[in-house]
Amino acid sequence: MTGAALRDIARSDTSDIAAALDAAHAAKDRCAHTSATERANIVNQIADRMEANLELLGVARICNNSKPIREMRAADLPLAIDHFGYFTSCARRRAR
Repeated sequence: MTGAALRDIARSDTSDIAAALDAAHAAKDRCAHTSATERANIVNQIADRMEANLELLGVARICNNSKPIREMRAADLPLAIDHFGYFTSCARRRAR
């Protein structure tokens, strides 16, 4: 680690929450017309990106909750990626 800041964290207010809710409601309508296979592919892409960024995610998580990086790399993050794989398979089964 270099000691450099990973990110600046913005402080949210009620207008940010309202904007997030508006975006979620708009996405819900679009997502309702997305096929189960397409949704499964999107969830699978999330898992792939998590796996590709395992080290960065691990460092971000330990900064957030003070767990050992070894535990994040060996257990927490791989299990999270496995959960995305599980939900991908559920969406694909639903597509049949």
